[in-house]
Amino acid sequence: RGPDNLNSIIEDNFIIGHTHLVITGFREQPIKGKNYLLTYNGEIYNDYKKIIDEGLSDADLLKEYIDEFSENAFKKLDGEFAIILYYPDRKKLFISTDTFGTKPIYFQINENSLVVGSYISTVECFNESGKIIRAKPNTIYEIDLNFLEIINEINLHEFDFSNQIENSYDKWIEL
Repeated sequence: RGPDNLNSIIEDNFIIGHTHLVITGFREQPIKGKNYLLTYNGEIYNDYKKIIDEGLSDADLLKEYIDEFSENAFKKLDGEFAIILYYPDRKKLFISTDTFGTKPIYFQINENSLVVGSYISTVECFNESGKIIRAKPNTIYEIDLNFLEIINEINLHEFDFSNQIENSYDKWIEL
């Protein structure tokens, strides 16, 4: 989403790219982990003192969480983010947004392709047919890349609505 760096990684028929806006330290993205590729937009608030004291970026902290907890790390995060996590060996892609969807992420699944971007215009420029989806806030999407389909939608955090007038996320998402 920014002008400070442009980088990409190509693995088989998968391309992941990132344009970086330096705010809280510089960490080249996409990040290549032991068995995954990762890119994200946003800020991670967890362990912020560690980020400052050790001179890390929040992307470094996110990588530590992914290394330790895999895609389960999303549920441990506090912050504003849109994350793409790809496991080539599992042919799985995870897309996650923060609780309020502060950092948008759009995707489009077709018969032969999946396109994901921080802007709807990024997805549109591929001129693929099909509906462009804005990822819902507070959601983790698990996508099977063998069949190009969403196989799971998981709430990032569960909330107790028992003392509320509303009993779903619908109005929250609408806002």
